[in-house]
Amino acid sequence: MAKVALLIGISEYGEGLSALPGTQEDISILQRVLQSPQIGGFDQVDLLPNPDRTQMERAIETLFTENRDRNDLVLLYFSGHGVRDDNGTLYFANRITEKNTQGRILTSTAVPASALQHYMSRSRSKRLGLILDCCFSGAFANDMKAKAADEAVDVKAQLGGEGRAVLTSSTATQVSYEKEGASIYTRYLVQGLETGAADRNEDGQITVDELHEYAREKVQEAAPTMQPEIYAVREGYKILLARAPQGDPKLIFRKELNARAKLKQGKLSPIDQRAFKFRGQQLGLSLEDSKRIEAEVLQPYQEFWAKLNEFEQAVKDVLDFDPQLSAASLDDLQYFQGVLNLRDVDIIPILNTYHLHLNSQPNVNPVRTASEESSDVVINPMAKTVSSSKSKVNELFILENMEDLFFNSSDSSSEKGEASKHHLSQPLSSFETKVNKPFRPENMDDLFSERSDLNSEKEIDLEDLFFDRSDLSSEKGIDYTKLRDLLKAQKWKEADQETYEVMIRAVEKKSGDWFSSDELLNFPCTDLKTIDGLWVKYSKGQFGFSVQKQIYVECGAKLDGKYPGDKIWERFCDRVGWRKDGQWLHHSDLSPSLSSQKGFFPIVWCDEIFFSNWFLFSRAETCKV
Repeated sequence: MAKVALLIGISEYGEGLSALPGTQEDISILQRVLQSPQIGGFDQVDLLPNPDRTQMERAIETLFTENRDRNDLVLLYFSGHGVRDDNGTLYFANRITEKNTQGRILTSTAVPASALQHYMSRSRSKRLGLILDCCFSGAFANDMKAKAADEAVDVKAQLGGEGRAVLTSSTATQVSYEKEGASIYTRYLVQGLETGAADRNEDGQITVDELHEYAREKVQEAAPTMQPEIYAVREGYKILLARAPQGDPKLIFRKELNARAKLKQGKLSPIDQRAFKFRGQQLGLSLEDSKRIEAEVLQPYQEFWAKLNEFEQAVKDVLDFDPQLSAASLDDLQYFQGVLNLRDVDIIPILNTYHLHLNSQPNVNPVRTASEESSDVVINPMAKTVSSSKSKVNELFILENMEDLFFNSSDSSSEKGEASKHHLSQPLSSFETKVNKPFRPENMDDLFSERSDLNSEKEIDLEDLFFDRSDLSSEKGIDYTKLRDLLKAQKWKEADQETYEVMIRAVEKKSGDWFSSDELLNFPCTDLKTIDGLWVKYSKGQFGFSVQKQIYVECGAKLDGKYPGDKIWERFCDRVGWRKDGQWLHHSDLSPSLSSQKGFFPIVWCDEIFFSNWFLFSRAETCKV
């Protein structure tokens, strides 16, 4: 078994593409940690600085296909410009890549992502890693499908089987965040490996998923809008990349400090600083080592707060220059917010201080946090308050006639009118509180008790009314009517496929595409609640993500979005019926008889059932599903 790596860094380009001198440092520092016997222990780590297209593609083909054994670990790292053509197809630029006179990329001078996929698919090795530190790198996974007779071929077939992992520094639409020297993404990949801080479960080994999580968290501490992603199949998540020290005082100090800094958003109090000075002495660290580790841990937070200070100064400058805050000035601030990689939620305190709001501008596209996803945040320009939008049900009560809601509009009996007056005289807020509860069958009794004295013979079916009008809500404009109808008809297998279809559209991808971990961990809360609510309602509590989540926890798992370990995951899959006699089921194995297995549905990840759900269970917990 061999461990081999090829590190490609492109700093020089043809006409129309800017130089990236930091890429040479990227490959140099990564080579150092991979070659270290105490860390990566790689047998061979080759550098390829500034190749042309032919040199680059030949080296990639050789890496994946020449003299490879099934048990080899093969790693390809690319740092440079990722570029797209007019169709959105991803290419990797090299020394001769250039743009034409119209500013379009000359694709004949660049290496297409499909070439990498082809060479990976030809490799005999079953442990392949790909790290893409470039703009639009998330698009690599979008292209991992093929068409045949207008039907999408399973993405996993294009990804190439077991033991395959792809780490990207950005999404399919994002520009990677660069600083002087090494890129921010590579900086934290190296830091996680070199210090051992990426060893999340403290077992002395760093796996692909652990390294990704460490780098992602660090990147987002400094640049919250950046979204590094991971795409993996089966053992791909658990590919062992490096060793980590156990019981090392420096690592213990770093992890404790990192946890405290995360809790305090990087703003340690004088007492915190005194405590960690004493803690360093307890661990036998020199003052120099303690200060160095503290500086490294706090660096991303300091970068973030420095950017907030820059934005606040920009607000002051704009108000001095344009006190009336014209549309052009608002657009300037919004543009600067994007340059700084700040979310709307990050700048809300500053905007409130100066009684400003930017969210009315058409080109705002914030990255939403878990807390934001359950409500639309609106900043009042006249006062320092933040309000949440009413739910659709509340809008229904406020905007429509209560009598029409509870009774058929054609019935005008005085008996019913008196009942209507009785309920209209109650404080609306008490009823709104009940309406705001999650829509589950067990909550409907409380809701309907508010109208227990109404004439039941003349009432419409309020449960159907509520679910028809509000249970299909979506942040992304998704139509859930078909899913509801399939579930109502108890067509579980068809509803399962429709669940995948609506979910893939909710993350703005096409049928046949693959979900990334971050897309599941940040799935729109409103849509997740709608999907789960429909499954729970029409299966009478037998199916749904919330049902699966409870079983998952009962099996001993934590809702942290991480792989729970083979034993816990297999125990869960045995409970819900995704494994039988130690064998994983396929969609072709599904049958109506499985509807008796609690938690079996939904399964939305096609073909073999083995990995993505734990991300959604974590998201379900965040969204209070």
